Amino acid sequence: MKVELDDSGVRRLWAAVLWQAIKDADYAEGRGAAYNWIFSKRSDVGSMRWICDMLDLDFDKLQTMSMSRAGRSKILGRTDGAARPRYMPRQQPVPQNQADPSGQQGELL
Repeated sequence: MKVELDDSGVRRLWAAVLWQAIKDADYAEGRGAAYNWIFSKRSDVGSMRWICDMLDLDFDKLQTMSMSRAGRSKILGRTDGAARPRYMPRQQPVPQNQADPSGQQGELL
């Protein structure tokens, strides 16, 4: 008997890590750490390359797109291609039991 495991929760978790790093690359306070992680040569568990491999994403394409604000906006699903101005404060995180009221989600290619 073959047992299939549902790994969707784990995949969503690692997709959220990738999403947050790309989002942090747009903001001065998180940019350095985000860039270091995005452009790292590492391939061990938790690295961007490992996450992309696990999620069947094109690592090289995501890394290249992450170099520009327009590319990051495309990854994050921003239709206007613009990031939030630097002087605006971060929004408070949405509690886990509440959905995003805009219903907008970007796509990780």
